[in-house]
Parts: sequence; C-alpha cells; structure tokens
Amino acid sequence: DNRRPVTAAEPRPKSKVTPFPGTLSSFALRLFIARNAPLLFALLLGSMPVAAAADCVPPERPFLPQSQEDMRAYADLIRSDFETYIADVQDYFRCLDTERARAFVEAREVSDDYARFLNALE
Repeated sequence: DNRRPVTAAEPRPKSKVTPFPGTLSSFALRLFIARNAPLLFALLLGSMPVAAAADCVPPERPFLPQSQEDMRAYADLIRSDFETYIADVQDYFRCLDTERARAFVEAREVSDDYARFLNALE
C-alpha cells in the first residue's frame, strides 16, 4: 500500500467530485431550481389534498334516504338540502380557486426571493 496518512500540516486536496456525477454542476442545479420554483410549487400544490386550502371548508354531502317512501315523505327537506349543497359547493370551488391563485403568487414571490438569495451567495 503506497498511500500515506495525511497529517494536520498538509492540507487535503480538494475533491473534484460533484454531488451528482455526470450531471449539472451545483450552481446550475440551484439556478434551475430557482428559475423553476413556481412550477415545482405548482406540482406540489396540485398533488396536495384539496381540503388543505386554509379557509375553504367543503360542504356536507346531503343525506338521501334509501327508501322511496322516505324520499316522498321528506321531499321538500331533501330538495332544500340538495339545493343548499349545490350553492355551497360552488362557493367552495370559488374559495379554492382564490386560494390557488394566492398560492401561485406566493410561490412566484418565494421563487424570486430564492433566486436573489442564490445570487447573493455567488
């Protein structure tokens, strides 16, 4: 074995190994992430459950009795429940759309902040 131990007086040679051999340099990878953060955030948001939106509360599904006799007996109440649900679910969709738009704006701002941060490190 021709290797000798490195002593404290000898500086260690810098490694030329990149974190991802054969791919982008560390700087290029950070730049790619910074420039594509809104898309990455969008993908993450799109994969989250819809109920994750802060103030958007889904309406409760209306109850439908199994028996046709009960449906006829409570027709006015059941009809009202379904009409309320349809109006409430439309409000819920509008709330989700608003939250999604807000999240995209925030993701773009965070991406810009991150790019400024990375540029400050260079």
